[in-house]
Amino acid sequence: MGVMNQEYMYQYKIKSDNSAILYRIYGTDMNIVLPKEIDGHPLSEIGPYCFSASNHIPKDVLCTTLTDNLYELCGNQVESVEFPNTIRSIGSHAFYNCKNLKQITISSSLQELGYDAFVNATKLHDIYIQEHSSTPTIIRYLLRQITWDVDIHFQDQTLFYPEYYEVYDEIGPAHIFGMNIQGEGFRLRQCIKNDIVHLEEYDSVFEKLCIEESPKTLMHFALIRSLQKPDLYKTYILEHQKDLLKIDLELSVIEHLLKHQAITKESFDTLLTQSESPQRTTQLIAWKKKYFSIQKSTYSFEDF
Repeated sequence: MGVMNQEYMYQYKIKSDNSAILYRIYGTDMNIVLPKEIDGHPLSEIGPYCFSASNHIPKDVLCTTLTDNLYELCGNQVESVEFPNTIRSIGSHAFYNCKNLKQITISSSLQELGYDAFVNATKLHDIYIQEHSSTPTIIRYLLRQITWDVDIHFQDQTLFYPEYYEVYDEIGPAHIFGMNIQGEGFRLRQCIKNDIVHLEEYDSVFEKLCIEESPKTLMHFALIRSLQKPDLYKTYILEHQKDLLKIDLELSVIEHLLKHQAITKESFDTLLTQSESPQRTTQLIAWKKKYFSIQKSTYSFEDF
C-alpha cells in the first residue's frame, strides 16, 4: 500500500524494469492528468482496457490507499487524459467505449499503441502532442485507428484530418466484395513519412478535398492551414464567406483573417451583429475601427 495521492487512487503493477503499468484510476474529475510516478515507480505503460468500463484488471495488482468520495474513472466518466512524457505504451482497448472522451495529450515518448485502443470513442476530436510537427511521433498509428474528424495539435501548428470510411461493394458473383474507401481523410493520413507529416504533400490534397468534402469540412481545413500559410488559402476563404460565417470563430482566428485581409467588411459586420458577448463585441468594434475605418481625405487650396 502506497502513500495516498491527494487526487487519485491507482491500481497498478510493477514491471521488471521497476516502472509501473496502470490498470485503473479512481478520482473525482473526468479530466485526468496522470503522474510521472506511482509510489516512486515511473509510469511507463497504460494497461489494456485501463479507461474502459469493461473490467480486465489482473487479480494481483497493487493499490494506492483508497479514500472516500473517489469513483472509477472509466467509460463515460472520462473526458480527457493528459499523459506524462514517461508513457511509452498504451494497451489494446484502453479507451474502449469511452463515449465522452474528447481529447488526449501525449508526447514523442509514446512509441506503442495497442489495437482498437479507441473503439467507440468517436467524440475524440482533439489530440495534443507536446512536440513540434518536425519531431517524429506516433501520429501515423493514431490516425490508423481514428477514422473520424480529428485535429492534431502540435506545439507549432494544428493539422486537421477529416473522416473517411470503408465501403464494401459486390463486384462479382458468389458474393465477392471489393473495398472502396470514401473520404479524402484517408489520403491525408498517408502524408506521413518517417513519422513526420510531409506538409507539402498534405497541402496538395486540398484540391481533391474541394471535390469530395462538405463546405464545413473545407472551411475548417482552410482556416487551420491559413494560420500557417495565409496566402495559400486566402482566395478560398474570400470566395466562401458564407461558409466562413457558419463557423464558430475564435477571436484569435478573426484577428488573423483581418491581418491578412481574408474577411470582407460585410462578413465582419455580420459577426459583429451576431456577437452576444459584451467583451467580444467591444473587441470587434475596436478591430472594425482599425481595419475598416474610412480615412478622411485631405485637401489643399491647390486642389480648387
